[in-house]
Amino acid sequence: MPVEEVTGDLLSSEEQYIVQQSNCVSDYAAGLAAAIAEKFPHADVYKSSARRARGTDKTGDIPGTIAVLGGVCAEMDKEQPGVINLFGQWAPGKPRSGAASAEYKGLLGAVSLRTYPLRSGTP
Repeated sequence: MPVEEVTGDLLSSEEQYIVQQSNCVSDYAAGLAAAIAEKFPHADVYKSSARRARGTDKTGDIPGTIAVLGGVCAEMDKEQPGVINLFGQWAPGKPRSGAASAEYKGLLGAVSLRTYPLRSGTP
């Protein structure tokens, strides 16, 4: 199933999931990640409790992996939009072209294969 890109205000999205690229080593959210974390605190992938829960608080996340916070994985009595964090680069900064960009696109394709139906809002 192809991924459908939706244009608009990402933070006002009513989609089931928001997808963002994340880096593997930051210990605080910045830029778009900070705006997403402020709007959806349950989905702050960089906070220490989230890193401890994934077992990555000492080593960092692994490029090419994902963390799904909220959404259908959340407690059934809470309505929380999900945020899919694609760990597509090791360090913070602007996304790189070439291999890192191809890796991100590959991750996005893998997410669409595992989550049905999926419409994602991407930055």
